[in-house]
Amino acid sequence: MKPVALVREPSPGLAGGATLTFRTPAPVNPRRLALQHADYRLSLAGSGYDVLELPPLPLHPDGVFTEDLGVAFPELVVWGRTETESRRGELDATLRNAGDVLEEALAGRAGAERGGHRIRLPGTLDGGDVLTVGRTVLIGLSGRTNQLAADQLTRILEPYGYRVLPVPVHGALHLKTACTAVSSDSLLVNPGWVASECLSGYRVLAVDDTEPFGANVLPLSDGKLLVSASAPRTAERLSSLGFDPVTLDISEFEKAEGGLTCLSLRVPPPESG
Repeated sequence: MKPVALVREPSPGLAGGATLTFRTPAPVNPRRLALQHADYRLSLAGSGYDVLELPPLPLHPDGVFTEDLGVAFPELVVWGRTETESRRGELDATLRNAGDVLEEALAGRAGAERGGHRIRLPGTLDGGDVLTVGRTVLIGLSGRTNQLAADQLTRILEPYGYRVLPVPVHGALHLKTACTAVSSDSLLVNPGWVASECLSGYRVLAVDDTEPFGANVLPLSDGKLLVSASAPRTAERLSSLGFDPVTLDISEFEKAEGGLTCLSLRVPPPESG
């Protein structure tokens, strides 16, 4: 069974209506935005993902960042609860468009649950704050995700044998802006934005100092690492360490405070054995 990537066509409103927290507003080119999203979809499909494309949400400019809807595991999906008022409604629209497909992606798996779980208020959680590394789940405590959500996620995942570890995030929108996994034991990190002492037990690789947003990389299902074209020095560093980085230009999405992982909600394949 192939992994599934849920993506959404960019809304025209992203050019002027994205919710920004740490970036300065800059003009977004709609044509380049569409071309870059097409290249992103091709990269996922070429690596083995079954890419599910959803229509744009004109009333939700940030709807293209489908990762924030929740987090998927081989056994279940946990739907988030956004803290951002302008993004409320994205989840319901997604479940109307793709709920059956997501159910099918989980169907037949040992222990898989239908329907998923939801984070409830006053807990708030964006999927961009959740990084799964094996059976450990790092959850960023950021402006978008709080400890109450981390507590709920712990209770939901405990029966499946996952360990949830909170990680404070400062100066970045999400945990995955500052930290992603490049292997089962190695994390790529911007040390200025994440509490590195919470990452003990992992090999911590630092981004190039001139590329603070370079930590957001996306491991592909064929073993390659998708790296933003805006972080060439970080890509070179990864290559020198034996990884296989592939660069992709997502400059228009970066203007909207997005990254490579943000643009898809990925449902992993069933675990072997």
